Amino acid sequence: MLLFVGCSVVNKPDNKTTTVTTTAASTTTTQKEKSKLCGEWTTEFELLDTHELLTLILDLNEDGTAEYKYGYYLSEVTESFKGTWSEKDGKLFLNLCGGPFYMGEETPADELYELDCVYRFEFEETGLSLKYDEGGALVYGSEGREIFLKPAE
Repeated sequence: MLLFVGCSVVNKPDNKTTTVTTTAASTTTTQKEKSKLCGEWTTEFELLDTHELLTLILDLNEDGTAEYKYGYYLSEVTESFKGTWSEKDGKLFLNLCGGPFYMGEETPADELYELDCVYRFEFEETGLSLKYDEGGALVYGSEGREIFLKPAE
């Protein structure tokens, strides 16, 4: 049985993050409110030059880790990235590293590259709208285009 000695709630200035800290006789734990961005998001995205469809999958975990992968529609994953994510003032910050995906193998070190990007986000009735802000783009050449993601089924 834990005996709580103290409890404090701190609302961050962005009014979106609440940190609750409880202090027990011998233990201190901190819980961060789960972001609405957490979860797996997916979409089909058309390339303007070839009109081919890509499937994009963006997984944002509660612990701040992220995974992003894409490939041609109804095909294998083309590239895969892992890293971290954060949000602030309506912007999604992604700091990822990866490259070409080889089934069952890690991407060779000489083919890895960083994908750091910032997107403005808005929640809509059926999903999440991402609008390019700065840095790299989730899809090469998609700067200026909106990406609409739906929760993965």
